[in-house]
Amino acid sequence: MTAAIFAILSLYGIISILFFVLKLATAWKVFVKYGEPGWLGLIPFVSDYFEYGKVWSYNFGLGYIILFILSWFVPADAQGFAGFVFWFMSAALTILSIIFAYKKSKAFGMGIFMTIILFFFPFVGNLIIGFGDAKYIKKDEDATE
Repeated sequence: MTAAIFAILSLYGIISILFFVLKLATAWKVFVKYGEPGWLGLIPFVSDYFEYGKVWSYNFGLGYIILFILSWFVPADAQGFAGFVFWFMSAALTILSIIFAYKKSKAFGMGIFMTIILFFFPFVGNLIIGFGDAKYIKKDEDATE
């Protein structure tokens, strides 16, 4: 019995590690397509900031990161004003994520279907962008770089 449990947990661990490595490789490939160093996609929060800047605005990226970090400190079951604050942060993060998915799909010349994939299944969407033949279309501000 314990050998079977160990085998299942070992298999789960190996699959988890493989998915993690695939996620890192995907982030690397997407950032290379942005024209940035691939390692930049491996650093939490920094990668979000630069990715928001590439497809939308660095200011919105910073706002997203600040809201995300602040949301850690408001309990999800809060009542009264704190509950409203949590609801507002959740709604704002969701709206920012939807707009970001749309802008990212447009930045790679894709449509609304890719927006839906990027919002609901970001791992799959980034896999398609990173390892597919999608090309990054620079924003007007980036064209002079």
